[in-house]
Amino acid sequence: MFKLLRPLCVTLLAALTVIAAPAKRPNVLFILTDDQRWDALSLAGNPHLQTPNIDRLGKEGVYFKNTFCTTSLCSPSRASILSGLYAHTHGVQNNFTEYPANFRSFPMQLQAAGYDTAYFGKWHMGENNDQPRPGFNWFVTHKGQGKYYDTEWNQNGQGGQVIPGYYTHIVTQLAEDWLKRDHSGKPWLLMIGHKAPHSFYFPEPKYSNSFDHVWIPYPESAFQLDDKPKWLQERIHTWHGIYGPLFEWRKNFPDSRPEAVKDFAAMTRAYWGTIRSVDDSVGHFYELLKARGYATICIGKWHLGTVPSLRATRHGFDEWFGIPYSNDNSKYHPVLAAEMPPLPLHDGDRVVELDPDQSQFTRRFTERAVAFIERNAKQPFFLYLPHVMPHVPIFASEKFKGRSQRGLFGDVVEELDWSVGEVLATLDRLKLAENTIVIFFSDNGPWLSYGNHAGTARPFREGKLTAFDGGTRSPLLVRWPGKVPAGRVSHEPWMAIDWLPTLTEIIDGKMPTRKIDGISARPLLLGEPGAKAPHEALFFYAGDELHAVRSGDWKLHFAHPYLTTAGEPGRDGKPSNWGKGTPRSIKDSSMDAIASRHGQRVERLEPSLFNLRADPGETNNVAGRHPEIVARLAQLADAARADLGDSLTGAKGAGLRPCAFEPLPPKSSGK
Repeated sequence: MFKLLRPLCVTLLAALTVIAAPAKRPNVLFILTDDQRWDALSLAGNPHLQTPNIDRLGKEGVYFKNTFCTTSLCSPSRASILSGLYAHTHGVQNNFTEYPANFRSFPMQLQAAGYDTAYFGKWHMGENNDQPRPGFNWFVTHKGQGKYYDTEWNQNGQGGQVIPGYYTHIVTQLAEDWLKRDHSGKPWLLMIGHKAPHSFYFPEPKYSNSFDHVWIPYPESAFQLDDKPKWLQERIHTWHGIYGPLFEWRKNFPDSRPEAVKDFAAMTRAYWGTIRSVDDSVGHFYELLKARGYATICIGKWHLGTVPSLRATRHGFDEWFGIPYSNDNSKYHPVLAAEMPPLPLHDGDRVVELDPDQSQFTRRFTERAVAFIERNAKQPFFLYLPHVMPHVPIFASEKFKGRSQRGLFGDVVEELDWSVGEVLATLDRLKLAENTIVIFFSDNGPWLSYGNHAGTARPFREGKLTAFDGGTRSPLLVRWPGKVPAGRVSHEPWMAIDWLPTLTEIIDGKMPTRKIDGISARPLLLGEPGAKAPHEALFFYAGDELHAVRSGDWKLHFAHPYLTTAGEPGRDGKPSNWGKGTPRSIKDSSMDAIASRHGQRVERLEPSLFNLRADPGETNNVAGRHPEIVARLAQLADAARADLGDSLTGAKGAGLRPCAFEPLPPKSSGK
């Protein structure tokens, strides 16, 4: 994932280091299901239940067909798995006894040997105890059996919290989040205790009808009991017996009628359905571990969603240390401070601070970046460092405050320059420079209404939130010694959307199956002879509105509203016209609302053509003198509208793709 960053404030550091790592002690992933029959696998010959991911483990490893538990009951068996002892020795002889604290376990053994250890899921040794157990650095469980939906989880002894969703998915996601954490170079043990396929069986909706076509009769032995021992004949009417309640399907109890077979069939189908989800989970981890070629981290401002499914750790990053959105959405908001909740600082999915000292952001993010490089010097890594500064409000540490000749804004930029220097020095010190691409880029131009806390875009027109060059031109510098010619200046235009295909091509990765609007600029980046801009034209959209198109030196703006500074630029962190008017709530994202909060007003631009070579400030509309150029650029725009749509003209766009997530390819191959 390659994102756009703020000018003079953000570094995007993509390190492509290919150095063979020395042999290490193996990581261990231990997956435990609950009440799974020996033949409830397609690998074991089940003609109906398909478990391709679990089967894969056997096909690529070894399938042991004669393996046994010590006691055919949940808690005693689990205690024996951990301890290496029979039940009469460890003392857990029923489903309500705690695992003895004075007994060693293999997680304890691995923990003592330097492993990072974690457990997620059903523990089931101590019915009402969901507190952490010895041997695990990270422990997430629940009381009792848990529920297939909306289980209350206790994460590391912090108290119960209901996490909505299907049990198998939740435990998989929690385990994945831990797996992506920093293990400080340690090997790890990850244990996952699934609830499935324990009764009562509730498959997730997509598998709830998967086996409706399968006829499932009672086993013949259910009716042939004359030669069976008395204990067996008596047991079949109990809770766990085939004539018993059948785990909520059976309406009558006991019920030995042949007609009750329908209940048995429903139970079996549901049982299989829960296993399908477990197989999905195994496949998820298979791909996740296969994809761990590059170590990845995001340090700084994410600003691409706050709910768990949209966080950095769900989108290609093993680690994330930073804030979920802009730093002005805090008590430091220049206009709406009273409306803002505390700003959270995340380390992964955990909030570690509220309203952190923003003057320390640049230093802390830099130190974390340096530590990440040092930890991963012997493997490929991708470091994404989207600094928070100089987004308003701006802060500099004491070391840099008053250091520049340009006030606080200059101090902030100098501290950012120091940050870049620290990262480059680390790469040089570790002899990684020649095999590391360093990219410095920005997400948009300055917020001009904030005056001396925003800088300027001169000689270009306007700034942030516009399609003028002052808003869309971004500084781009790339270092790759021996690959990118040093000291070269390129004037060829390309766009932020080109980073994904460019870097994917450089690492010989696999492009997403969904269409990507960007084009690889690899030849241009590497300075290959005759390399040209990848695009015939650049299209500037605001949401689904096409505002402008550029081709060569020419830029055509279509009629559209835009934001400009309302009056004299503000000073010292306040926007233009501060204190005048009534700012609208942060929940209102209309143009008028944005203008009210940030000292701006809405203007309307009529169709305009600018020659950027002669007029970089886009001030002289020459559309009347060059109708043929207007027509050519309009034709290019029409082609873009036909593909991507344009709400300004009502074009729907035949090539629009619905917003959707796509599984990431394996890393080894790939406001």
